[in-house]
Amino acid sequence: MLLVIINIASIASLVWTLRDAHLSQLRDDVLALDWSWMTAACISAVAIFLWQALRWRLVLHPVARLGFWETARALYVGMFANEVLPLRAGEVIRCYLLARRPDLPLSVALTSLLIERVFDGILLVASLLLVLPYIPVPAALRYVVDGAYVLGIVVLVLAAVLGLAMFWKRGPPAVNPGSGKWRKHIQILIEDLGKIGHSRYLLLAFAASVPLLLFQTIPLYMALQAYRLDFSALAAFAIALLLRLGSAIPQAPANPAIPLFLAAVLQNVFSLESSEASRVGLVLWAVVTLPLIVSGLVALAVTDMKLGELRRAALDARST
Repeated sequence: MLLVIINIASIASLVWTLRDAHLSQLRDDVLALDWSWMTAACISAVAIFLWQALRWRLVLHPVARLGFWETARALYVGMFANEVLPLRAGEVIRCYLLARRPDLPLSVALTSLLIERVFDGILLVASLLLVLPYIPVPAALRYVVDGAYVLGIVVLVLAAVLGLAMFWKRGPPAVNPGSGKWRKHIQILIEDLGKIGHSRYLLLAFAASVPLLLFQTIPLYMALQAYRLDFSALAAFAIALLLRLGSAIPQAPANPAIPLFLAAVLQNVFSLESSEASRVGLVLWAVVTLPLIVSGLVALAVTDMKLGELRRAALDARST
C-alpha cells in the first residue's frame, strides 16, 4: 500500500509539473537550448559516477581488491535499476553484482553503502548549514531546512552505530564449530568492518567524498548555461544540495516528483516565473536522469544477467 501511495504521489507531481510547464513553450525552449552545453552536462552527469566507483573501491579495499571497471559496471547497473525499479532496489542489485566474488560477502557490500551514505550525509548537512543562511528560503520551503536538521540527526545516529561496529575493541574470534549460519555471517561482517575501520583507505574514501559532492554541481550548472540562465556556480551548488535533500525521500522509479521540487526551488528561491521554473525543472530532471538510464543500459548489456534476474537473485541472496 505504501508503495502504491508513493507511486501515485510522485506521478501526480510530474503531471502537475507538466500541466504548469506549457508544453508548447517547453518544445521551443528545448529547440533553443545551447546543445554544446547540454551535451557536456549529460556527459558529466554520467562521468560523476566513475568517481563514485573509485570511492566505493576505496571503502572495500581492505576486504576485497576490486577492479575499477568491475566496480563501475556494478554501480551503473545499480543506478539504472534505481531509475526503473521502486524504492532504490538498485542499491541491493549493485552490491549483489560485486558480492558474487567469493572474497566479498553481500552483508559487507551492503554495509559499504551505509558507510557511503554516512559520508554523503555528513558533507550534505555541513554544506547545507553553510549555504542555507545565504539563500532566501521562503516559508513555503521551510520544510527543506527542517529536513536538513532531521537528516543531520539520522546521520549522527548512523555514524555512531558504524563507529561502534568498526572501532570497538574485540578479542580474537571464538572458534565454535557449532555456531549457526547467521552467527557466522555476523562474525564475518564485524571482522570485515574492523578491517575497513582500521584502514587508511577509509579516510581516503571520505576525502574522495568531498569532490564527489562538488562534482554534482557541474551537470546542473552546464544545463542552466544551456538554458541561457544567469546562474552562478554557487547557485548551481545550492540547487544540487537541495536536489540531493529532496531525492532522499522515497519515490517512484526515476523520481518523477523531482521536477516539481526543482520548480518550487527555482520559483521560490531564485524567483523564476512559475511556468518557466516548471520547464527548467523538467530539463534539469532530464539531465540527471536520462544519461543514467542510457549508461545503465550499456552496463547491463555487458553483464550476463537480465535486470529481472538480477533483482530476484539479489533479493534471494539478501534473505539467505
